[in-house]
Amino acid sequence: APTAPAGAAFDPESAGRRAVAQMRVCFGQPRLEQRIEFGATILFSADGIARRVYFPPDSPLPQAERACAHQLILGLDAGPAPTATMVLYRFVLDGSSGTAQLLRRH
Repeated sequence: APTAPAGAAFDPESAGRRAVAQMRVCFGQPRLEQRIEFGATILFSADGIARRVYFPPDSPLPQAERACAHQLILGLDAGPAPTATMVLYRFVLDGSSGTAQLLRRH
């Protein structure tokens, strides 16, 4: 999984952008052209590594897409954090790009 730059502080915004780039392969271009929006919470350990990914029960993603996204997000490096941190994101992916909006951090 992509790593944070050496010596970087905890940066969940950058990690979210890297998650978007990683996850694109889970959907395929025809699906991306339809614009995909979903929420997910990522648990980053104190070392800044994504250890768990939680999708809401009403996620619009089919199980195969959730499993693929989960696998690609695990291990993502956000840089060291003061403590383990859960970050709620709203991801939007389309045919040419994507965004990760940080909704809540706790």
